[in-house]
Amino acid sequence: MPPIAQNTAQLERWLTAYYEALVPEKASNTPRIAELFVNKQDELDKKLKEKHGKGLRYAAALAGEVQASKSGEKRKAIPSTADNTTQRPMKKVGAKLNV
Repeated sequence: MPPIAQNTAQLERWLTAYYEALVPEKASNTPRIAELFVNKQDELDKKLKEKHGKGLRYAAALAGEVQASKSGEKRKAIPSTADNTTQRPMKKVGAKLNV
């Protein structure tokens, strides 16, 4: 399960980082994409993986908003930098992001 952005602004930050890294020519579309998919993030994650090989977890990591936990350590919620809301804890992932 991918991380879930708490609001449109957070999803837009993730997508901007994602598109700037993988498909720079589409980076200007991130506000529209974030608005369309803020309530359909599982669908967006699937589409990103199918089209570009990486999903929302990669986008959130690029934006610096997902941290890998140490083995055996419980995940802590990560506050959103935009409005002090808190993300729900995510499933445990490996300590290294394959880029």
